[in-house]
Amino acid sequence: MSEIITALATPFIGGKVDVESFGKLVESQAKCNIDGLLVAGATGEGMLLSPCEKKLLVTIAKQVAKNTRIWLNIDGVGTREAISEVQWANKLGVDGLMISPPAFCKCTSVGLLEHVKKLVHETTLPIMLYNAPSRVGYVLPLDVVQMLSHLGVTVKDAGKDLTYTKSLQRFTTVYCGNEQRATDFCTLGIDKAVSVVANVCPQLTKDFFDGALTKKQMAYFRRIARLTMVEVNPVAVKYILYKLGVFHSAELRLPLTEASARTKGMIDEVFA
Repeated sequence: MSEIITALATPFIGGKVDVESFGKLVESQAKCNIDGLLVAGATGEGMLLSPCEKKLLVTIAKQVAKNTRIWLNIDGVGTREAISEVQWANKLGVDGLMISPPAFCKCTSVGLLEHVKKLVHETTLPIMLYNAPSRVGYVLPLDVVQMLSHLGVTVKDAGKDLTYTKSLQRFTTVYCGNEQRATDFCTLGIDKAVSVVANVCPQLTKDFFDGALTKKQMAYFRRIARLTMVEVNPVAVKYILYKLGVFHSAELRLPLTEASARTKGMIDEVFA
């Protein structure tokens, strides 16, 4: 059976978190029995959220999706800031943590290893590392993954190198983090994903990774996967959720800007 964790988008109105819309999104996921919900990831504009806003989102997710595992993305640039996030996450009762590698503060493999180890020692929760080279500027070092594998750490792989993905599988469980390559991940026997598409089509996403789609349905899933990434994520997916009436607004936080006319046109064709 597949395991799908939806990387939730965060709705805003007038610069503030739209609590009602977020509740609707979470409820739609719970109704499809999605396996997990990731709060404050890249799709959720986590780097642009305050600690209070992250706590609010976690609280809503836990209240609305009582039987769903709630994950929180830890994206503190420094280890001290990340430890603080882990500590309050423990108190809020989240079910798992995804650790994004430090971005602008680019570190060595040794620094990254020590960073993750410090966070692991602050919690008993499951830990997922995030390989996101297009966002942080470097690939998650395989030797770091290998050294952390005995702690049960898993990896969300959003890269494009299938050879790298195969190497990851030697050490740990891998989640698809790039749905434009979902078919490639499936050929490697990977049936787990941290999904952007599931914001829009949770059941379709589950069925895709369960291998339960017709050719027509598979083509539709691939089309939506491409569409969600036609601009920098989460620009497109937030416009789709707005078109579907889940969000009151497609508002993003600067430096993210609204979807281009071309992107809106492409989305309007599919979600009339």
